[in-house]
Amino acid sequence: TSTTCKDTTLMKNFFGYLLIILSFVAWAGIAALPFFNVSTGGAAAITTALVIGGEVLFYTGVALLGAEAWNKIKSKFKKS
Repeated sequence: TSTTCKDTTLMKNFFGYLLIILSFVAWAGIAALPFFNVSTGGAAAITTALVIGGEVLFYTGVALLGAEAWNKIKSKFKKS
């Protein structure tokens, strides 16, 4: 059963990091949006969806990784 627990932790970490990476891809999509032929209303709708989707992906990934990972992420952005 310890192998099952280790596998579960490995999967949670993998998917946690994957979701965080995908959240940055969503934000990159917002930056790339002006290069596509999209109406102003369409761009606003897509931007809204990407912002919400990116945030949901990021916080779900952090939740899977746990408090230790969240503290590590926060420490990268703190001024020394």
